[in-house]
This record gives sequence, C-alpha cells and structure tokens, in this order.
Amino acid sequence: MRELITLHVNGERHEVAVLPHHTLLEVLREDMGLTGTKHACELGECGACTVLIDGMDPYMKAPDEILTEVILPPADGWRSTYLKLRRRGSFDFPLLGIAVALRFAADRTVADARITLGAVASHPVEASEAAAQLVGRSLSPELIDVVAVAASRRSKPLDNADLAINYRKQVTPVFVRRALSQLAPS
Repeated sequence: MRELITLHVNGERHEVAVLPHHTLLEVLREDMGLTGTKHACELGECGACTVLIDGMDPYMKAPDEILTEVILPPADGWRSTYLKLRRRGSFDFPLLGIAVALRFAADRTVADARITLGAVASHPVEASEAAAQLVGRSLSPELIDVVAVAASRRSKPLDNADLAINYRKQVTPVFVRRALSQLAPS
C-alpha cells in the first residue's frame, strides 16, 4: 500500500505516493523521475547516492555533536530478518546475506513480501519473482522450499571471497529457507 508524502526537492514541493519500504534514492529516481542521484555502489560508501537534506550532508556531524537516537517509522505489520554467512563473528563482511521482509494479512497469509540477496553479485539482488510466490498464501514447509529454490536462482556469487563460489550458491536456498521459517507465524 502506498503512502502519500510531501517532499521539497530543488525548491519545489512534490506530493508522492510511495511504497513504505522504498529508500529515498528509489523515491527520487523511480517515483519522481529525478535520475541525477545515482545508484553506484548501493552501499552509501562511494558518495554517488548522497542526498543533501536542507543543504546538509546527512552523513556528517559537527565535532561537538553526538547521535543519541534513530527513530524509524512503524513497521505496519511487516516482519523482517537478515541472515549473514561469514567466517567468524568478528568479521563483518558477509559471504552471503539474505534479507526477507513479510507483511501478513489478518488470516495469516502473506500480504506482501520482499527477498533480497547480498554478496551474490556486484550489488544487492532482489528475488521479486520468488517473493511474489508467497503473496496470498500461508507459509508452509513446502512453499518455503519452492520459494527458497526460486530465490537462489538469482544467486551468482563473484569470486571475491575465500569460500568457493559453488558453496555460496548451494547454501543460498538454505539461508532463504531459514529466514522464511523464522518469520512464519507460530
């Protein structure tokens, strides 16, 4: 369900109906057609997708400032999880990352779904077709298996880590299965 928001961009007021899970970058590029801001690394590290808010760089703080709170909007029925394959707990770089977000209807069927794979390509990969198979259905072990296999088809790991590409490809459906199982209503 889209939500109506008001943005002031380049001195102009815009009312835009946006999906609640879209990033500001997606709203600017896809919903408003303002393609000057680029995706680039999609991690916020290269600076290409930096957006100035009220003329300020949101990633900078003054030497005397300290971040004390981050307020997120309500999840409105969304449940999510992120699983990461890594060599050791102290090493933050994922060899595989699986993010799943599900919104359930009152009858406990899936009303909306998103599955995103990380570290399986040069950028995060959405498994939209796999997620679509969940909508309107109750999570069952059989459905979870089908969706996990479908999502893993998007996995094309690069040879940039110490684990074999084939292993990372094979473990993708296992992690998708675990993530979906964690979110299943009890």
